[in-house]
Amino acid sequence: MTDYDGNVYETVLIGNQCWMKENLKVTHYRNGDPIPNVTDDAEWPYLTTGAYCNYLNDEFWVSYIGRLYNWHAVVDARGIAPVGWHVPTDEEWKQLEMYLGMSPTDADAEGWRGTDEGGKLKESETLSWNSPNTGATNESGFTALAAGWRYASFFGLGETARFWTTTEAVRNIAWERLLSYNSAQIRRTHPNDGHGLSLRCVRDITKYSNREDYICGDANSDGALNVSDAVFIVNHVFIGGPAPNSGCCVDCPPTVIDYDGNVYETVVIGDQCWMKENLKVTHYRNGDAIPNVTDWYDWFASTSGAYCNYGNYEGNSDVYGRLYNWYAVDDSRGLAPEGWHVPSDAEWKQLEIYLGMSQAGADDINWRGWGVGGKLKEAGTEHWTTPNEGATNESGFTALPGGVRIQYFESMFHAAEFWTSSLYDFNNYPWYRGLSAVSAAVDRLWEPKHSGLSVRCIKDQ
Repeated sequence: MTDYDGNVYETVLIGNQCWMKENLKVTHYRNGDPIPNVTDDAEWPYLTTGAYCNYLNDEFWVSYIGRLYNWHAVVDARGIAPVGWHVPTDEEWKQLEMYLGMSPTDADAEGWRGTDEGGKLKESETLSWNSPNTGATNESGFTALAAGWRYASFFGLGETARFWTTTEAVRNIAWERLLSYNSAQIRRTHPNDGHGLSLRCVRDITKYSNREDYICGDANSDGALNVSDAVFIVNHVFIGGPAPNSGCCVDCPPTVIDYDGNVYETVVIGDQCWMKENLKVTHYRNGDAIPNVTDWYDWFASTSGAYCNYGNYEGNSDVYGRLYNWYAVDDSRGLAPEGWHVPSDAEWKQLEIYLGMSQAGADDINWRGWGVGGKLKEAGTEHWTTPNEGATNESGFTALPGGVRIQYFESMFHAAEFWTSSLYDFNNYPWYRGLSAVSAAVDRLWEPKHSGLSVRCIKDQ
């Protein structure tokens, strides 16, 4: 998701809500008007119009913790959130909290409420949070950061995360949510409008939203199934009107857990629900251990399922997942979590065509569909080597360069290769998909079954 200034934000599906997982940093309203940057401490608390500031008035902090905004900016009619998004209401925050386990009674209360819901929202490291960062698991994927706040001065960096809602408690005093480094709960209180707090935005509820109460077939999003839906579809097919959302009813939970307890974020792409992280499981679905083969010759000569860590270093699996030979992919005991599977060659083609590749391109071999690979790769060079050609991660797939193992390890940071479950006719070799730091296309070719590649799983239909 991209704001007016071109800042790109990662998002996360929590329950039926799609949230930004980063703090807002925009400096313009949605119509292009600039939001004033007010640096004077004496002026800030008494403003009656919208304004933003950087923590300690230092641009250095913005890339990590975003900016701070007064409440006037939050409710300005010109809009501070990107198109299709909005600053959440108090009720939408309650919905989030109750999804994470808070009781309705606690959600309606003031002060510190709940048990561990705040911990589920906080970044689990101590990069932005002071120790002990009590109860922080980031189980939700929300990744709240301790960005502090401002009134007559700046306070709380490393100690608190404070977020505006759009809902007034009393006139000019709005509800907020506060998280602390020394609590796993969530505080609901109401500061006056002169405070500078962080902002998270939530996606508008439309036919493109992933909601349980969305009615499949409700093409025009009026909440009912009737003849107007048929008219909407005819208008799309014959006149070129708006398209119904093909993914409105995709069953895609925000996370999936493997046999070992590893939790993976997911993403809806078209009509498919994909894991957005590389697999790292060490057991088949029935609990049998997958052998970890470290010796290069044993790996090369293998004819049964095995996994390895790149470079035989366990630490690589945290970010890049593990590498598996195709025997593990094809094992009848099941490599993927329950209800999931390793995608077929046809399912990869479906993904590629959804992202803009032609049918002819999808059916071809070698590097095809320039730009489609860029839509799959994680943007930037934190994990990919430069130039990471064309990488936008527009799809949310977040492909990482976990490298490969044929006989020896090679191409970490430079290449991502993913198994399919399908065999190519030539010598019974399986199909794979490859991405490269120097290409925005997608490679479709085959590898020997003993090769070690990354695995992404897709949810059963």
